Amino acid sequence: ELLTDTDRRAQNDARETLDNIDMQQVQEYVDWMVSTKKFKPKDKQRMAELLSLHSHHFVNAVANKYRLCNKTQQELFAYIEEKFGATSTAGQFLSLRVRYARNPNGYFADKIKQLTAGPPENTNFRVNSAELVNIIAAHYPVGLREIQLQFDNENYNDLHHWIKQKGGKHNAVYFLLKLIDNSARWAEKEATMH
Repeated sequence: ELLTDTDRRAQNDARETLDNIDMQQVQEYVDWMVSTKKFKPKDKQRMAELLSLHSHHFVNAVANKYRLCNKTQQELFAYIEEKFGATSTAGQFLSLRVRYARNPNGYFADKIKQLTAGPPENTNFRVNSAELVNIIAAHYPVGLREIQLQFDNENYNDLHHWIKQKGGKHNAVYFLLKLIDNSARWAEKEATMH
């Protein structure tokens, strides 16, 4: 029931901004993680509460601090996967939560690449087209340009041509390309207005 406390999450989102993170609380969480060798159910509950009830900025601060404070400089999402186990749904959810908090644009750029993996003649595009449309349409126009730039930088390929190549003659391709192209134009127009 604590994990679905949307009022508490909203309060934390409003309070825990980039400039207003309680670094002492962050350090307490990191100290606990570094000193906890084996996760018991109460530890898993505490980790779930930490990652579910705090803002993206707070989770990112914990992830940064954890990476600096552990001997191997392990990423927090890898630590979660290790402590919860490879088959844990909760562990997978929390790992995704950390990845998203660390870099939302990178998270969606990676997700687009995963959804379109494979050679053009054997792509996952058809199977995943609805999810791909949801990601691109949901981020149009504001966030899509940043996701596109992240994708282009990480993959040495631009998103427009990637979708065109992977989608082939699928009926969603035209729609997706229009959104991608218009988001770039929208970003250029916004830049000239400010």
